[in-house]
Amino acid sequence: MLARYKEAEISKLEDAELYLLRNAIYARHGRPFDTTKLEKYSNRKGWLSLGAAYKPSLVSPIEACNALYLSGLHASRELGALGRGILIRDQSPSPTTKLLKASLCSCLGQPKMLVDCREHSGASEQYEFRDYVDLIIEFNVADQNAVEWNFLDAGAVASADLGDFKSHVDAFLSSAVNFNAEIQSTLKAHNLAFVTAGTIQEGPFWGTRVSFTPATIDALASDPTFLRELSTNMCRAIHAALELSGPFIPRIVKPAATLTDAQAEKLKIIQKPILFDDLRMKLTLDYIRKHSGEVVSGIEFIPRMIVLHRSNDDTFDGSYEALRPPTLQQTKTTQPDQRQPEANWSVHYLIDKDGNIYSLMQDFYIARHVVGLDRYAIGISNVGAEVSSLTPAQLRANVQLIHFLVHKHNNILWMIGASEAEAFKGSGLWDEKDIKYREDAFDVGKQFITDLRAQTADLQLKSGP
Repeated sequence: MLARYKEAEISKLEDAELYLLRNAIYARHGRPFDTTKLEKYSNRKGWLSLGAAYKPSLVSPIEACNALYLSGLHASRELGALGRGILIRDQSPSPTTKLLKASLCSCLGQPKMLVDCREHSGASEQYEFRDYVDLIIEFNVADQNAVEWNFLDAGAVASADLGDFKSHVDAFLSSAVNFNAEIQSTLKAHNLAFVTAGTIQEGPFWGTRVSFTPATIDALASDPTFLRELSTNMCRAIHAALELSGPFIPRIVKPAATLTDAQAEKLKIIQKPILFDDLRMKLTLDYIRKHSGEVVSGIEFIPRMIVLHRSNDDTFDGSYEALRPPTLQQTKTTQPDQRQPEANWSVHYLIDKDGNIYSLMQDFYIARHVVGLDRYAIGISNVGAEVSSLTPAQLRANVQLIHFLVHKHNNILWMIGASEAEAFKGSGLWDEKDIKYREDAFDVGKQFITDLRAQTADLQLKSGP
């Protein structure tokens, strides 16, 4: 228990540190957060968000007690600089700018600041700012010592955060003025000129480009005291900016998946919805409660994997009709006391033998198709009574659809055959509370899934927990 360390360690932590420590307990188990600070912190640590499938039961009793204890010490929300992240891009790397970056990151990484410096992944500024960092700084060599700012375009802000963001735009402007003043005063003390950009740029991230002349780079290289002074002042300004503006950094809209004309020509998805009425939604919620032990208010989910099935019927009509009704068909052997309506099987997509792809339901609704993983998985079924009856056209269609889905949802990490689902038992993804519960799994077969993995290798999808 953390209470044992109250006097020795915990009492020395500030509110911001207590806030981060408390939420890290949940983040390590995949809890999603509605604040950008915690979401990005979890992403930088590599803690997988489980989205709507997160379950409080994943947190052990001891961890829950620790979180409650920390909440008692500091129950309020804290959204300042500590725990935030920045990305420093060095467009013209030199020994001097590398030292400046290292010194700046060392300063920001001190325990009382604890601002992470993220290594550049090669992705766009929009991607980095949306998912990982709160400020982007770019070093550049130019004809003038200058600072140019890129402020957030309101059109890129998620609608839920737009009002709060617009009400606090002045905080971002004030942070920029303070940052500029720190650099200007430092350079002026060394008789170096400085200019600010006359225009304000807007885009899907918050960041600044700091340009130095070759003469300034030489001066920094020859005077370690000057280099230390500049990095210290920049560090102070960045920390102040994140303290002031941090609470109002909004979530950024995630772009919808788009297809090129060539892709759109190849990938045609035919809408053929199964019956997904209020009854089916209610029965799906009942199914989730029965098998996971949780009461949820909706059936939306964030896809984390794709599961491949075979329909066990050699015709499209037969495969479709088996899924269309909202309730599971009762059999003559069903006992009278078991004849309560139950959610029918469902998948998100059905692929015919000629390669035609049919969308049967929204692919962000939970479908009943794979025991233990329904709240994570998009289901794709292929028409076929036997493994040997699957066709090359179906394989090609699966490849195209899987590429589309991975780019559409951004969160898909696994692709498995239906018979491979049980390998996830005991993992944090497994959601079936009845250890004896089983359902028949009609798989696409070893060769089909092997070929499919070879043709989707560029997606780097995993096959096991």
